[in-house]
Amino acid sequence: MTLISSDSNAWVSWTITCSCEPDSFAQICDLATKMTAYFLSNEPDTTNFEFSINSVHDEVHVYERYSSSAQALLHMKAFGELFGSDFMALLTPVKVVAYGFPTDELSTALSALSPVKMTSFQGFCR
Repeated sequence: MTLISSDSNAWVSWTITCSCEPDSFAQICDLATKMTAYFLSNEPDTTNFEFSINSVHDEVHVYERYSSSAQALLHMKAFGELFGSDFMALLTPVKVVAYGFPTDELSTALSALSPVKMTSFQGFCR
């Protein structure tokens, strides 16, 4: 178990809320399956990568967590090169909420998404 404190943590996470067309759910599932397989196999320091959808299939949340900002930046590069155009064709990001302890470099990389930045101040992770 690790207690959360800005002195001893480097992890970062975010939730991306996306709008989508309900009739594209099958295509989104296919893309999510490909992305999950790739990141699971190639990114050992990506600790969470999850897709969730609402009951009418018009909103998707993507939750991502990384052991460090360096890993998050590597993930963003791979995402852009391998999946970015397919993702953006199916999903429209409408809100990003970032958590944890991003470096200035990662904060700059995320700035195009205009994230809401939350400051973690107490808790734990296992």
